[in-house]
Amino acid sequence: MPATPNHHNEARYPAPVPAPTTPLRKKPRIPRPLRILIIFALLYTAWCTALYFKQDSLVFPTELAGPGLAQPPTRRDFEQIWITVPEGVKVEAWFFRTHDASAAAPKPCLILFHGNADLIDTSQDYADFFVGLGLHVLLVEYRGYARSGGLSTPDGLPRATPSERAIVADSLLFLDWLVARPDVDASRLVYYGRSLGTGVAAQVAAKRSPAAIILESPFTSVASFASGFGVPPFIMRHPFRTDRALPPLAASGIRPPAVLILHSPTDEIIPFAHALRLQALMPSANLVEIAGGHYASPLAQSAYEVAIHDFLAKAGLR
Repeated sequence: MPATPNHHNEARYPAPVPAPTTPLRKKPRIPRPLRILIIFALLYTAWCTALYFKQDSLVFPTELAGPGLAQPPTRRDFEQIWITVPEGVKVEAWFFRTHDASAAAPKPCLILFHGNADLIDTSQDYADFFVGLGLHVLLVEYRGYARSGGLSTPDGLPRATPSERAIVADSLLFLDWLVARPDVDASRLVYYGRSLGTGVAAQVAAKRSPAAIILESPFTSVASFASGFGVPPFIMRHPFRTDRALPPLAASGIRPPAVLILHSPTDEIIPFAHALRLQALMPSANLVEIAGGHYASPLAQSAYEVAIHDFLAKAGLR
């Protein structure tokens, strides 16, 4: 007899009902052009940030300038000057007295501000040239360079970081020392800047106007080079705006300083267009072309010597 299925033993559970499912929402895709734009913005921000923090070594390459001479010059017309700035750093300058002892009256003085990869140690040729013209010469070192809180700072002395603000402030302290000397005619000071030093000379002149300013291989501003790095000018911490500092002085009706601009059309570092722009901003300035590249010394050039002699004579400084 066939077995009869035992329906009582069968489980009587309702069939499982599948849980309702919510369809997954796909994250919206960022359009490819927008993604490229975001990546570019991030990379550009990183580049600007890196340059912001790297610019000190670009504007002030103290390692390229070197540690300086072990010993300063040993000559009778020389004095080594030190000032201690508020930050506790000792900053150096070299003073050379003119050989012209024909009169006891105070003499004019030229204050030299050197380039960013130079030192006062490498600027003695300028001192000899202008001392021979009857001027005292003061070579101002920048803090953070050589013995002025730089690579060759003696043990135990604090190191220093150069900046536009600091260098200008230190230069004003050296001016205080200089004009207190009885052998210096404070009304006949000449600021001479070379390359980066032209920016220093301009900023110092904006605070204390001299009788004359000589700019060798000048720029309109350090900020103007920002576009060459693809960054906006406002990120430059040391803008050295010569184009803003000097024109108001040159246009002043109260004893404006005489201005001489010396620049080479073949300058490979600071284009000649900077000199042309400054001359356009200061129509009273005299622009003289010199030869050679940016690092060539103009001291042996006849055009340079003639320009300097004529300029100093017309300004009453010889």
